Amino acid sequence: MDIQRTLLVLAIAVFLSAPAWAAEVDGFQPTRGAPGDAVLVRGSDFADDPVVLFGTLTAEVLKSRGDVLVCRVPDTATAGTATISVDGTDAASDFEIVAAGTPVVYGLSTEKGPVDLPVYLHGRRLADCTLSFVDADDVEQATAELRGGRRAAFFRLPMDLDAGTYTIVLENEDGQDTGDGSPTFEVVEPGEAALTAIDPEAAAPGARVVLQGTDLGPPGPCFVTWTDGDGVPVTWFGFSNGYDEVKTSVPFVLAPSGVYDVQV
Repeated sequence: MDIQRTLLVLAIAVFLSAPAWAAEVDGFQPTRGAPGDAVLVRGSDFADDPVVLFGTLTAEVLKSRGDVLVCRVPDTATAGTATISVDGTDAASDFEIVAAGTPVVYGLSTEKGPVDLPVYLHGRRLADCTLSFVDADDVEQATAELRGGRRAAFFRLPMDLDAGTYTIVLENEDGQDTGDGSPTFEVVEPGEAALTAIDPEAAAPGARVVLQGTDLGPPGPCFVTWTDGDGVPVTWFGFSNGYDEVKTSVPFVLAPSGVYDVQV
């Protein structure tokens, strides 16, 4: 009886000492950055005043709510990898810390397209960088002029690039480059515009959809035509990434439950 009573007391003590909730970390964006860069962390059950660590270093939290927060990479962080934790819960993957001043590319408007295509990119510290295309043998094959600012810029694919996959390397005036975080780009031969898929395939009027295909350029605003079974067209607006994706929405004027052919 004494043993049972002792176990019961211990179980109650453990229950009372356990937290009523535990934070969950689903992921973060971007996956690499320099000291001082902002990072968005998604998850659930974050505390009202969450404690965020990069390894053992405490990060400044700029904004927070129960399922998302924005913090900064600690100023004293050094290059390498660090585990992001929120209220004691670790993220599944590590964050890559680069040296202060290093340019970082978060993404490209498209990762595939023909020569002479304008390509937009966003990131950090992009201004005053040179841009080069490096092949699989680590040989520079071409360069392009990068225009824009620190966080958004664009370039045009050089006309002398052969079809193939290249690494796009950005390097600043101090010789710091994007390194392992350099994006890749596949140069393809130009062809006829073609739609291959729509995601989702069924949606209500007003819902956002993504059209996928090839040669859906030029980049920027475009028109999307929705045609019903009687051949009546409705023209709507979309936005092309320049090659394989157009973001648009189902026109509000379309009848629910109707079936439509879509053209860009």
